[in-house]
Amino acid sequence: MSNGPVVVLALSHDSPGLLRLLADGVLRGSNSVFVVHHDPRGPALDLPTDDRVVRVPNPTHLRWGREDLGLAILDSLEFCLDRYAELSWVLVVSGRDQLCRPMRAIESTLAESSHDAYARWFAVPRRPDTPEHPWQVQCRKRYLQRVRLPGTHHSVPFVRRNPFDDGTGLFIGDAWVNLSGRALRHVIEQRHGLGDVERFLSRCTATDEALLPTLLHNGDTGLRIADTTRRFMRWTPGAAHPAVLRPADIPAVVASDAFFARKFDDLETAMELQSAYTDMGRAT
Repeated sequence: MSNGPVVVLALSHDSPGLLRLLADGVLRGSNSVFVVHHDPRGPALDLPTDDRVVRVPNPTHLRWGREDLGLAILDSLEFCLDRYAELSWVLVVSGRDQLCRPMRAIESTLAESSHDAYARWFAVPRRPDTPEHPWQVQCRKRYLQRVRLPGTHHSVPFVRRNPFDDGTGLFIGDAWVNLSGRALRHVIEQRHGLGDVERFLSRCTATDEALLPTLLHNGDTGLRIADTTRRFMRWTPGAAHPAVLRPADIPAVVASDAFFARKFDDLETAMELQSAYTDMGRAT
C-alpha cells in the first residue's frame, strides 16, 4: 500500500454545518485530506481554512434519480487522483455522513488492510439465474428493461441494446465506497475504456448505484474487494433509503466497526456522536 494521504471525498448539496463538522474530524487525522464537491445551487459553505481542504473545481448540480451524482463521483475521483497521485485511499461519503471513530484510527486500519477496496455489490446477469435474489430481478428490470425519460427521474419500459456482453458485466452496489489507490486507478482506467457503459447507464435511474460498481468489478483486476462499505446505516423495512440517525442510535454506531455513519439531518446529534467516539478513544 502507498504511504500517500487518505482522501475523504464528500459530495454535498446542503447542510453546511454537518459538512464542517465532518471536515474538522477528518483534519484530526495525521495523513488525511478533505475534498468537497458541493452543489453550486446549495448554500454557502464555511469550511476550515487549511491546505488539506480542497474543493473540486467546476462542481455540478446534483439531482435525485438522475445521472448527475454518478458522474460527479467519477469526475471527483479523477480530480483526487490527478491532485494526489500517490494517495493511499479515497473514501467517498455524502455531506450528511459523519465519522464513527477518530480519523487516525481509520488511517491505521487502512494502512494494515489486506483489501484493495470496501464496497457492497452483487452481479446482475443479463439472463435470469436460479436461484436469484429478488433485488437482482428488480435491478435487471430497472437497468436493462427500462429507460429514463429525458429531463426527469421517471423511467418507462423499454429494452435497449446494452453493453453487458462479451465479458462485460453489470454490477449494482453502493456509491459510498472505500478505494485504495490501486482500485481507484483501475476504476478510472475502466471508465476510459468502457465509455459505452457510462453512456448506457446515464439513461437509467439511480445511475450512481450501478456506474461505479460496474467499473470496479469489470476487467482483469485481481483486486481484493471486501463486501462491506464500513458504513453504519439503520434501515426501516421496505424503505428506499436508510433512516435518519437519532441520539438513541449512537451507542450502536460507536460499537460498530464502521468508519462512517449515515445519515444525519441535525447538527446536535452529529456532535453527540463525535463526543461519544472521542471519549471512547480516550478510554482505550
